Amino acid sequence: MRARRAWPKGPGLGLAGLFGLALLLPVQVSHWYSQATWRWHTELAGLPLTLPVADVLRFTTTPPGGLLLNGRHLQTRYGRVEFQWRAAEGQLQVRCAPCRIDTPGFSERALDVASLQLSVQRSGDRLWGQIESGTVRAYWWAVLSENHIALSGALPDTPLAAVYALFAAAIPESASATIDGDVAVRVDLQLPSGEWRIDMHTRGLQVAGLGTERLRGVASSVMHAAAVVDMGDANNMGEGQAQRSTGPGRLYLRSAVIAAEDQNFFEHAGYDTQAIAASFTANVERGGILLGASTLTQQLAKLLFVGDERNHLRKLRELLYALEMERTLGKAQILDLYLAAAPWGENLFGADAAARHYFGKHIETLNIAEAAWLASMLRNPARAIDDPATHLQRSLWVVDGMRRISQRQRQHARGELRQWRKIM
Repeated sequence: MRARRAWPKGPGLGLAGLFGLALLLPVQVSHWYSQATWRWHTELAGLPLTLPVADVLRFTTTPPGGLLLNGRHLQTRYGRVEFQWRAAEGQLQVRCAPCRIDTPGFSERALDVASLQLSVQRSGDRLWGQIESGTVRAYWWAVLSENHIALSGALPDTPLAAVYALFAAAIPESASATIDGDVAVRVDLQLPSGEWRIDMHTRGLQVAGLGTERLRGVASSVMHAAAVVDMGDANNMGEGQAQRSTGPGRLYLRSAVIAAEDQNFFEHAGYDTQAIAASFTANVERGGILLGASTLTQQLAKLLFVGDERNHLRKLRELLYALEMERTLGKAQILDLYLAAAPWGENLFGADAAARHYFGKHIETLNIAEAAWLASMLRNPARAIDDPATHLQRSLWVVDGMRRISQRQRQHARGELRQWRKIM
């Protein structure tokens, strides 16, 4: 996964965000980073003092600067920050334990980390060291100049369980889940411009112990109940209409929902690194946490288990459930569960309720245009109702992305949608 844009106002997304936060934290703690002026602002004997960041970094990584800091501490909003100079290695160590991290957008409350330790060494204008927390260890390096610093960091293949252990108090599922697999992250930052690039790779991610296997067959039961209701209304609909309850509409809606919400649904393992990269880009450009990069599996986890708080801790919880559901349920059941639980506006939940409300028919009798119209609502049901012109354009886009329909069917559906515009 690769993305390159300006550094966001909040931390990054999910696993990548955890590492990006750790990499940037020492700069935040020390108040070395001022994007506007590239100056360090402090007080000396009650008088304001402003120094170039490059000079501060150079001095604190020399023997005189290290000895001056050795054994001292600062009380910061993150906690007590302690300094230790190791003369033999020419290394400055900075430790925050416990460390409280304010992460707007990542979590509604500050995150408590038992310990965060940074080591710094320098040779000329090159700096390097390590960042450690628990059993997680990352490496960083930088090239310093008078006006900027090129900062990079790498988290080598690390057990995903170790990453989650850092935030066990804020992620209740980590106590019961068995988490396997590794994650690796690389971050490159240009300061003070804030340009960044991030790469993330995963290997063998699996989760067990959350009990999602209990959902097997639930979607089929819900949908069967809906069909029985419709068949029970046969006297009101007419025999012919009731018999059409086994039509192709459900297949059309499945295809439309995948086209609208998760085009790589059948290729990913519950998470989509390409979507995460796109979300990074969008969030940066808009200056906030707006797009979530959630797969359909993650969306289902949100609907059934973790709620809809807009923060990245929720994303980490979603990931656990998504990984397990991919293993215990499989794609078909995940998709049917999503159709049975998804919100369609006006207090409607489930595709069957939406089809009856908006089109007066059972889901099985939907045609391609109707399926695309319903699927297009999922991103923002209220806006779809209030802005029919924009919703129409999205519906046409969904039709173009639907699989397993012929070109003739596609053109017919597009024509039908355009006819609706005249009615609307």
